[in-house]
Amino acid sequence: MKRIKMLLVAMLCVVMVFGAASVPVSAEVIEVEKPAEPKRITITDIGFDKPAYHTNEDITFHVKIDGLSNKDIDNIGYLIGRLERKTCKLYYNKEKDMFVGKMTAEKKECKRTITSISIYSKNNENINSLYNFQNYYTTILVVNNNCADGNHTIYKDNWTGSSTNFPCTESWIETINCNICNQVIYSRIIPALGHEVSDWVIKKRATFSQNGLEEKICNRCGDILQSRTIPKLTPTSKLKFKKKSITIKKGKSIKLKYTRKPTNAQDTLSWKSSKPKVVKILKNGKIKGLKKGKSVITLKTNTGKKAKITIKVK
Repeated sequence: MKRIKMLLVAMLCVVMVFGAASVPVSAEVIEVEKPAEPKRITITDIGFDKPAYHTNEDITFHVKIDGLSNKDIDNIGYLIGRLERKTCKLYYNKEKDMFVGKMTAEKKECKRTITSISIYSKNNENINSLYNFQNYYTTILVVNNNCADGNHTIYKDNWTGSSTNFPCTESWIETINCNICNQVIYSRIIPALGHEVSDWVIKKRATFSQNGLEEKICNRCGDILQSRTIPKLTPTSKLKFKKKSITIKKGKSIKLKYTRKPTNAQDTLSWKSSKPKVVKILKNGKIKGLKKGKSVITLKTNTGKKAKITIKVK
């Protein structure tokens, strides 16, 4: 029994020796500051200085924060406010005790917008983590475009007319509208212009087999104002020379006489000499004897009628 006790004591001593060897004889203790909790701040006011009456009007966006010390304000360089896809940079205004920035109103009529606020230091570092606050807020930007401030904007002499398909016969209204709210500022009645009548215009030419057509139209609106039929062309029914032959002297010129019925025939005439070196065709039915000989002169119409005369040159 005594031996067992001695053995247990010896084993305890061994354990104590090896355990002591694993613990450093001395250890350096480093004390550090416990991280500070983010400072709790609250955004108490967020919005715009006035309603936006006009699209693209400059307005002031403001954010008031409660819980900031002077040291905090000196540490903050600016805030970034994000209204959907639009960004606004806000700086601290000591007089108003809030952060303010300029932005341009977009066309968001009665649009509810979720606004995100981020805090940046003067060296452009995001320091949101130093402050415990909810950085998403809901605000409303209303752009009525209704000139509720009482000021209309127009372009001088920017008259625009209501559409009409009949300017020659119908009057119409011209207006000048506000560029912002489209309200009618000035209006006037423009009387019908009346037709601008053209000369007779041939739409279909007459032929020997069918009538033609001609019209007077309005040069402005294109309306047909008058139309009338062009009678068919009158062909020659009978064509003959008054003599069957004529004798002329060399170098002499004469005008051949012929009869044509009806007298108002509209087909065209053509002349031909069988021997142009003997008898030359001049204008308007005139001929000239060039040298002794004989030539047959033929007169015919384009509708097929013809007449002949023999010319002897001596």
